[in-house]
Amino acid sequence: MPKVKVGDINIYYEIYGKGFPLVMIRGLSSSLDSWSPFTIKKLSETFKVIIFDNRGAGRTEPVLDGKYSAKMMADDTIGLMDAIDVEKAFFVGYSLGGCIAQEIVLNYSGFIIGKKKSKSIELPQLASREYYLAFILGYYDGDGKVGSTVITSGSIKFIRQVKSHFKITHKIWRTDSEWDGVGYNIYLGMDLMREMLPNYKNSLHRKRKHFEK
Repeated sequence: MPKVKVGDINIYYEIYGKGFPLVMIRGLSSSLDSWSPFTIKKLSETFKVIIFDNRGAGRTEPVLDGKYSAKMMADDTIGLMDAIDVEKAFFVGYSLGGCIAQEIVLNYSGFIIGKKKSKSIELPQLASREYYLAFILGYYDGDGKVGSTVITSGSIKFIRQVKSHFKITHKIWRTDSEWDGVGYNIYLGMDLMREMLPNYKNSLHRKRKHFEK
């Protein structure tokens, strides 16, 4: 897939599917390879999925002075859309990608479809356990080792639904961060992690060293 010149950098991106555009934005220092291939495949059956590396991540070059901000990366995202002739899109942001998406809402509302705000994230109704596992994988950013099977969300309702659906016995705990705000956390446990492992090993290329071959 190509790179395209956007401002002071060349952004690496990939496109899958032919539907309405869905722009997916990764988190801090995370490359597009971290998206689950299963997730991309299923979304591309409905949407034109656009994934890319933020500045300084993956195959997109860094900035020499090392100065970054969510607003700057929002400008990059819109610049990429302009460069590949995408006028409007849905947006999905993971971790820092969520902050970038918020900056897009604040500064580029004309590019956005579906601006209705949700008061709380909820666990959706999905067709099979495989789909649920793929969905939960999107909230996981550990390295697959024992003790790192935590998922986090700003929605206590969502975390409670995950606990109930997967019959998780671990307790939920709250964290407060100046950067991320309030978060609710729960350990998935190694049994559930092992179920997600085949998909996880295929999606997080940079962390494969943590798994036995």
